[in-house]
Amino acid sequence: MPNGDNIHNPDHPQIEVFVVNYYGGEKLLHCVKSLLGSMYRPFRVRIIDNPPRDPVLDEIIALYPQVDIIEPPSNVGYSGAIHIAAEKCQTDLLIICNNDLLFSTGCIPKLVAVYRQTHAAAVSPRIINPNESHLEANYNATLNPLYFLINGVFADRSRTVYPSGACFMVERKALVECLPPKEFFLYYEDVFTGISLRMSGREMVQANDAVVHHSHGYSVNKLLKYRIAFYRERNRHVCLFVFYSGATIMKLALLIPLTLMHTLWKELMGEASFPGAAMGWAHASLSWSYIRKLRRNLPRQGIGGEAICAGNFTSRLIHDDAPAAATINRLGRWIFRFLRIRTID
Repeated sequence: MPNGDNIHNPDHPQIEVFVVNYYGGEKLLHCVKSLLGSMYRPFRVRIIDNPPRDPVLDEIIALYPQVDIIEPPSNVGYSGAIHIAAEKCQTDLLIICNNDLLFSTGCIPKLVAVYRQTHAAAVSPRIINPNESHLEANYNATLNPLYFLINGVFADRSRTVYPSGACFMVERKALVECLPPKEFFLYYEDVFTGISLRMSGREMVQANDAVVHHSHGYSVNKLLKYRIAFYRERNRHVCLFVFYSGATIMKLALLIPLTLMHTLWKELMGEASFPGAAMGWAHASLSWSYIRKLRRNLPRQGIGGEAICAGNFTSRLIHDDAPAAATINRLGRWIFRFLRIRTID
């Protein structure tokens, strides 16, 4: 990595790219190759390799000796890797990404260009998942009031509620102040960081011309379905309990159990693990001392999450393009207005 004086040059800042790996194999190799093919210089690629050690690292070291390998003593998951990246990073900007991404040639220069134009603390690319027939499919990483992901809500396609965990560029100083809990391991670390950034008065945007292709769920699918459901539901509820006021949590008290009923239905359909989800919900619900600690460490107290969520239900219940989607969304917005939970649409 060049050691010139331009590390603080806003026109051409140095960047470190941290690739979080868990036995990615050939996917990791292709990801590194796409990064090193970027038109942007200077930057350094660093791999955080969660054990067991990935055999493909030997090939990567032989082909690309400039790549740095960081090997934690134990599997720290994605959230732990974010902490390592924040600690090890030596530049003002860093990119954190999955191991199953392919970066388009101009992706990083476009991220930097949007960062310079907007002065946002974090910038996400547009992430294209497999089998998406058109590029419109993955705009606007947004949440409904129960913190389920929905896409494509905002008319302004550069708006986003939080930086996508699969890949985002962020200011190191801002990240250090808004780190997700290490205990999250995976899932919702990007939501936690994104909302914390907003609570500290910072902005996040999406660079729509910066495109990466994502083999969605490649590393996660190596985990047991039970563990996946546990982490997802526990961390979602921790975010709800941390960022919402007590009054809002009481308003949602009747809606939250409905999500477990939906998970039970998916369990019967073979798509989810209800025991894992139920254990995640119970673990979060019984962790009030831990949640109070997280609330005390937030950048600013007293801001609920209502105003950064959209009142849509469809992405959780049915596909956004289903005939009943518009009706269900209207029902969802009516419910949240009835409960006096502020949303953005």
